[in-house]
Amino acid sequence: MLSELAWTAEVFEAVMLICFGVSWPVSIAKTLRVRRVEGKSPVFLMLVCLGYVAGVVAKVLVAVANETAIPSVTGLYVLNGVMVFVDLMLYMKFRAKA
Repeated sequence: MLSELAWTAEVFEAVMLICFGVSWPVSIAKTLRVRRVEGKSPVFLMLVCLGYVAGVVAKVLVAVANETAIPSVTGLYVLNGVMVFVDLMLYMKFRAKA
């Protein structure tokens, strides 16, 4: 029963990360298309990126503490974090035009 609940929780966590993650490619594509970053906040992007890093660290620490494999959902944290980082780098590249 507990194993089924943990699996179900991981599925819901994956859905949450997928929903959050859909916005980042859209944001990156828009920045690349218009080459402008008005309305973007580098502080916000840094905080979100830090949040994804914290999520990865938490997953790894729990896996190590429980002597289990790192959950596959961790890959979604990494993917989202990379996309936010790319968005932040695009902000830095195009900020002079802002």
